[in-house]
Amino acid sequence: MARVDIIMPQMGESIVEGTLSKWLKKVGDEVKRDEPIFEISTDKVDAEIPAPAAGVLAEIIVKEGETVAVQTVVARLETEKGAALGTPASSPAPQREASPAGAPARQQPPAPAIAASHSGNGNSFEDRVRTKSSPLVRKIAAEHGVNIASLEGSGVAGRVTKRDILGFIESGASTTIATPGARTGGAPGGHTLPLPEPWPGDVVEPMSKMRALISDHMVASRQTSAHVTSFIEIDFTRVARIRAKNRAEFEATTGQKLTYMPFIIKSVCQGLQAFPVMNSSVSGKNVIYR
Repeated sequence: MARVDIIMPQMGESIVEGTLSKWLKKVGDEVKRDEPIFEISTDKVDAEIPAPAAGVLAEIIVKEGETVAVQTVVARLETEKGAALGTPASSPAPQREASPAGAPARQQPPAPAIAASHSGNGNSFEDRVRTKSSPLVRKIAAEHGVNIASLEGSGVAGRVTKRDILGFIESGASTTIATPGARTGGAPGGHTLPLPEPWPGDVVEPMSKMRALISDHMVASRQTSAHVTSFIEIDFTRVARIRAKNRAEFEATTGQKLTYMPFIIKSVCQGLQAFPVMNSSVSGKNVIYR
């Protein structure tokens, strides 16, 4: 019997990490070659990952919901014929011979030693690696005036990941580590808006990775794109008839004129009860349904 490593694949050139969102098999299950074994979520895509060989799932290393760097071993298969299949996926040894200045993002083991031997005024090897984050991370950092090189990255070789930059911004310290010449604390955009708090009876649902990314992109679009207002025409003929029929009686009973507003309010309330997502709020990485 031999064991084959199952790794976190790289789903794109700029992807340096992935979140294992769901295991489709459990330890002890038989697995066929190319059969989906787990699901991942990255900055760009959600996908099912097939097994590299046939065998039995012997060990699960990375649990559901954990985010790890690409090429990380997430599980192991026990197989009789697939011993050689795990070797290429789990051996980044050839990349260790690369020079420090051109070290690729996957060079995980030697990163601390190399970074320690290159120190300088923001131009160290460690700083350069951190700034080589994904385009999405660099965009978020630029929007919030954050200097990526000043952050402690948890990604491969110390790279700053999306989770790192969002966690730093949500901590409220984004204006304290800004690039030179950036806005001061009293400049527009320097304050942080309070997050909505759930009320009694509300349902709080954590966002999936893909939904959180969509939310970030919508905020970015709101800040950079022109916006328009859409109007939908509604037939109020029946409402007008009911209002005309009951207007005199209503005014005599209450002393108030019967306008169209009560009909609109009732329709909105019934609509929100039927579709609570329309009355939801975003609080950090959670959605609050009222």
